[in-house]
Amino acid sequence: MNTRAKTYGWLVKELKNNAKSIIGNERYGTVNKPTGTGKTSDIIYNISKDIRNNPDKKFMFGIATPRLKLSYQNAGNIIYCLNTVGLINPENTMIIINPVDDINSYNDDTDMTDFTVTYLKDTKSINKKYVFVISCYKSHNKLENAIEKGLFKGYTTQEYWDEAHLVSVV
Repeated sequence: MNTRAKTYGWLVKELKNNAKSIIGNERYGTVNKPTGTGKTSDIIYNISKDIRNNPDKKFMFGIATPRLKLSYQNAGNIIYCLNTVGLINPENTMIIINPVDDINSYNDDTDMTDFTVTYLKDTKSINKKYVFVISCYKSHNKLENAIEKGLFKGYTTQEYWDEAHLVSVV
């Protein structure tokens, strides 16, 4: 049994049973919980609820942290759970990496190898229902520019920022 299966097995079971979200219906919000108490699980629940409740919508989910390696780890956990329960699959989901540095040292997640993975800078069009954009804070402006230029036109966009207490507003 792999590490993700051990860590997220309980959540996969809950998602398979169509568990109700443990997150409220707020449009914007902050989840303030201590380290290790399940913020990533909250994100997974929220994404699964949106996919289930909106079968005709296309979604772009942005996953950002201060460091790209952590963003990639979080996205891998999310992809693993949603793929395991059948909400996403390689045919309907694309993963876009939005780095300002070289991604080769991060691109080793076996839970994502079956999915289309591309760089934001190389993405001209999207033909998948669900898109996950993996980013770090310092390259987030590139994602915002792509949104403004219409790359995700027709998509409902949601962004999740882990470790947001490290974000400074200038």
